[in-house]
Amino acid sequence: MKLRNKKTGKLIDINLRVNMLDENYISEYDSLEEFNDEWEDYEEPKSKYLYVIDPTRINFINNVYKDDEPDWCEQALELGIGFETKEEAEKAVEKLKAWKRLKDNGFKFEGIEKRGHHIKFYQGKSYETDKQCQQAMNDLNLLFGGEE
Repeated sequence: MKLRNKKTGKLIDINLRVNMLDENYISEYDSLEEFNDEWEDYEEPKSKYLYVIDPTRINFINNVYKDDEPDWCEQALELGIGFETKEEAEKAVEKLKAWKRLKDNGFKFEGIEKRGHHIKFYQGKSYETDKQCQQAMNDLNLLFGGEE
């Protein structure tokens, strides 16, 4: 969460898990009311454009002006091919390529084993070379490595 100073426009990040009265910016105020008089919630302005993966051309990302095509943009978001930033769209293209490489190389899940908080996937394909194995591991890490 970000806050903006009403007078100076300065932005600060506030970690909600930390007791707000212990924050450096808050501890200088006598009360939360006094703090709220000087600071307000701040949300980053959203892009006027939506970045959409073009399924007809590889590695092509369209930027669409949201006000011109609101229905199309909403559908692209629902389908998972529309993104607020170009970087998000480029990362999604890389994930799609990784998924296709795994599929084309015969990668299949044979089963899932849960141990505590960890899940282990079993693959149905043995790779013939270290390079193939490393590519498969890189692709799996890209797809399931913990990032959104």
